[in-house]
Amino acid sequence: MVPAVASAQTQKLQLTSISGAASAFGTAVGPYQVTATANGALYTAGTSFTVFCVDYVNHIGFNSPYTANVTSLGASSFGNTRFGAAELTDYRKAFYLTTRFAANPTSQWGDIHATIWALFASGGPTPSSNAWLTVATNWYTTTGATADWSQAFVLSDVNISHGGNGQTYPGTGGVQEFVTGQITIPPTTMSTTVPEPTTYALLGTGMLAIMFAARRRKQGSNNA
Repeated sequence: MVPAVASAQTQKLQLTSISGAASAFGTAVGPYQVTATANGALYTAGTSFTVFCVDYVNHIGFNSPYTANVTSLGASSFGNTRFGAAELTDYRKAFYLTTRFAANPTSQWGDIHATIWALFASGGPTPSSNAWLTVATNWYTTTGATADWSQAFVLSDVNISHGGNGQTYPGTGGVQEFVTGQITIPPTTMSTTVPEPTTYALLGTGMLAIMFAARRRKQGSNNA
């Protein structure tokens, strides 16, 4: 578990490996490995951890160190992220989708990652369908909005510029943006789904049959 951090704390890191990723659309999709190059907001120097790219347009080379602002997805300020607070829901959907890589075969990874990039209209490849977007949206509506997001983070290059006091999003400059960490999903509540009219009709028919059988048994007993 990583500690909760305040917005604008930093972590120095470098991309070290994409050995866990798969290939789709001519690029690497799935988890990337980075290493902390100094003690920071999340990890001490030398710690390797997994990140997921949410920004297709920008890039970073292997072993190229950079400093990232660390913003919790449970924070109140997103001024140091590339896409800003207006994209908070999309950041959270993207984070949820990163958890789907391990739960699905690599043949699905291309569409999962393409859906992540599409959330921010970041110029990435187009997923083959809206299936994963629907999954993420449904999950967020029913569960994700009330999840504990304090341990999920956006890593954004400190060199991103938002155009001065105007704070125009998305920002320009810097390397690609990542998400990392974990979420705590609240307990699943009991279903409160209301039966459809046809279900009520079937229930009613069943109750009538039971009542009729009970009446026949009573009549038979009285005639004995």
